[in-house]
Amino acid sequence: MRPAGPRASFEGPKAPSPSATTPSGDIALAYQRLLPARVNPLQQAGFWILMAYLFLVTSRAPELLVPGLRITLVMACCGFAATLAGVGIVRLATLSAARLYAGLTVWLMLGIPFSMWKGGSTEIFFNDWLKSVLVFVMLVTLIHTSRQALIAIGVIAWGSLTLVLLAYWRGVEGADGRLLLPVGQYSNPNDLAYGLLTALMFWWFIVANPRRSIFIRIF
Repeated sequence: MRPAGPRASFEGPKAPSPSATTPSGDIALAYQRLLPARVNPLQQAGFWILMAYLFLVTSRAPELLVPGLRITLVMACCGFAATLAGVGIVRLATLSAARLYAGLTVWLMLGIPFSMWKGGSTEIFFNDWLKSVLVFVMLVTLIHTSRQALIAIGVIAWGSLTLVLLAYWRGVEGADGRLLLPVGQYSNPNDLAYGLLTALMFWWFIVANPRRSIFIRIF
């Protein structure tokens, strides 16, 4: 007699389970990913405060129309408070751009004692650079979707157009014949020209977008 070996299995291939043939689990997971995320009311309010702040900073309307009121500062404080209170601040640690921005800030701060113009470098760092850091933090933490990014681009573009109208209405002619604003950051004609040239890229983005209405693209 031959020794009994392992019994050969004559069972055919097992029929796949219903869960393997029916991609209901994958479809459900994909559908959940396509659903819009739950809107955080605090983040939503902070986003619109940020939009108001961007418009005021770009148009410089408070400096010309209500110079005694610190509306821009109030908007910045409210937007930054919404940033700290929301969950978006956690995203900063995961973004390489934020780490590079922080590294550049530390590098600038360490370079102040070795600069040729220490007083001017300190003034620029605290009055200009740190403001840009705060705006960067608000942009990163309060803008979460592509739609919100498009809204921000439109706000900056319309703010720059408001700046042009205010410059023609309230602007004055400098000693060299160039247009400038009587007060504020754009009292230097070079800064005014630089701000308007920078704003052109936002308008170019709007005009070149075929999804925009034909009226805005022609205008």
